[in-house]
Amino acid sequence: LEHPVVFVHGIFARATTFADGGRGAYFRGVEQRMRELGVQASFPKLGFSNGVSDRADKLAAHLDATWPAGRVNVVAHSIGGLATRDLIVRLGFAGRVASLTTISTPHRGTGVADWVIRYFGDSTVLELVEAAGFRADALRDLTTQACAEFNARTPDAPGVVTPPVGGWHDT
Repeated sequence: LEHPVVFVHGIFARATTFADGGRGAYFRGVEQRMRELGVQASFPKLGFSNGVSDRADKLAAHLDATWPAGRVNVVAHSIGGLATRDLIVRLGFAGRVASLTTISTPHRGTGVADWVIRYFGDSTVLELVEAAGFRADALRDLTTQACAEFNARTPDAPGVVTPPVGGWHDT
């Protein structure tokens, strides 16, 4: 490949489950396979339950530290796809991201997040979750309303290759 590949994880990924090659690895076997193929790859840790903008900020810091020059290809799972879109548009990384492939990214939101926020969003349940050290930002960012607002302010970026299915809003 011409550019390094950055694998961006989704929600609720534990620090021990990224690219360690073990049974619990988030991208199980991918790091080893990339090495075998001679492909430069990285697996940033963007937080367990952090929201989209926080993940994008962390991803920007990772790219600046790991791949400060040149472009990268990004493979993003779940909320990682939204965070990468935020990185590209809000943080101005379109010139640094050659391509974005999203896997199971809820571009239009998810009913699960809607349900959790509808039934627990204004209760002490989320406060207790946050008091235990987990952030509810990701759940709030994955509601259908939040994703509709996100899509309105995050247009497709010229120059960033996405799968030929009509852009981010059609997947």
